[in-house]
Amino acid sequence: MVNHQFQLKRSLLALLFQLGMLLLIGIIWFQLFPFYIFLIGLFLAILAYIVYLNRPKMLALAYLDQDVWSIKWKNQSKIEHLKFYKLVDHHIYMVLYFHQNNRSQIIWRDQVDLNQWKQLKVMAKLL
Repeated sequence: MVNHQFQLKRSLLALLFQLGMLLLIGIIWFQLFPFYIFLIGLFLAILAYIVYLNRPKMLALAYLDQDVWSIKWKNQSKIEHLKFYKLVDHHIYMVLYFHQNNRSQIIWRDQVDLNQWKQLKVMAKLL
């Protein structure tokens, strides 16, 4: 039987991508707006990033049956069973969509090892 359990690590790619986008937006805003509007926008962007960081994060996920996956969240002891409906592969990250959870979950390339990443890619094509 094939093992479809994935333990997720912290992602350096995600951090670099998010901070890079924040820096790019900051540079564009600095050139477009007066300084006080730039500071207000930068403050709001940093505040939104902090709120984003406080979202629940997946610690582990496992394929159970057909379109049912079990997910272990970082700050919860309970394992949740969610009905999966879509997986989108963007090469360096994948986006998982579930029926019960209205927020999508992202798995970055460096969160799993190469064999597990290949398993996820195959599952993306099959599902």
